[in-house]
Amino acid sequence: MKLETRVTRKPCFDLRRLVGVAHWLLQEHSVRFIFISGNLDEGRRDHLRALDPVAFVGKPILSSRLAEALAQASLKKSATTS
Repeated sequence: MKLETRVTRKPCFDLRRLVGVAHWLLQEHSVRFIFISGNLDEGRRDHLRALDPVAFVGKPILSSRLAEALAQASLKKSATTS
């Protein structure tokens, strides 16, 4: 007997929940983020700016843009710990 497993629904992406977690991590632990998304329209960016992100990186992800965002994160971390 062969068993077949099927995924019947797509994973749920809950932006509100993710933003809530990001806000909590920022407030409680000073964790900042690089937001990566295929949907970074200006309205979404405005909504996420309250979390003081290090950078926004759109999809498709260019390695040069990701490297730049990581460098920004490193510089900002150095500035806050000095």
